[in-house]
Amino acid sequence: GPDKKTAEIKFLALRGGLASENDFGDGLTAEIYDVETVVDLYLCWVESNRQPSTLRAKIQQLNRFLEDNKALRIRQADKLKPIHVSDWISRNKNWNSTTKHTLASAVQACWSWAKKQGLISVDNLRGLQKPTPQKRQPDEYWTRSDFKKIKAEMGNHPAGEILSFIWETGCRPVEAYTLQAKDIDFKRRVAVIRNKKAKGDALRVITLSPKAIEILKRQNLESGTVFKNTSGNPWNKDSLGHKL
Repeated sequence: GPDKKTAEIKFLALRGGLASENDFGDGLTAEIYDVETVVDLYLCWVESNRQPSTLRAKIQQLNRFLEDNKALRIRQADKLKPIHVSDWISRNKNWNSTTKHTLASAVQACWSWAKKQGLISVDNLRGLQKPTPQKRQPDEYWTRSDFKKIKAEMGNHPAGEILSFIWETGCRPVEAYTLQAKDIDFKRRVAVIRNKKAKGDALRVITLSPKAIEILKRQNLESGTVFKNTSGNPWNKDSLGHKL
């Protein structure tokens, strides 16, 4: 369209939204946005402003909501209320409290964004009460014996190397599989974590034990990401979790 207003009208018409030219005054009104349109626009924003892993998670979470929302029959985005989200998560008995908390938070974040963007006039989900997520129990942590069994199962697979590095340094998985060769300082026996998802969301330095140094020296440290899988590609959350 020749301007933003006309483009929005045309976009909503193509999507089968509720808009018509008569619905608009001087600016766009919140009532014209349907639920699917708000989700689509939010995911476009996530794709441009967040990590690919965040986008994948949001797509999965919000698609679950859209599928169930067909039964709820809430068409207009500004009509969605806490009772609708609470009813959605309560009807899924096989979800634990952590899953319910995560999914409800995803919908809440989407509607909060929509309010800030002026897509809806009021954020009805702002006070949404979510289930308390389950806390990790002490017996869910790996013992040294657990680790040895897992390593034995993996044999010489490259995943064993990155797991051993995590075990030796105490770094997070995301810090290990995004570690760059240029950020290793063998002389000072440290590695610098520059990933935005590093613990504390800031620059971090981890100490390298003798075993950690041995692991690193077995990798191809010419440039780029240190740890790679059998295809020569860097590990990510999904591929490492899949191997585990």
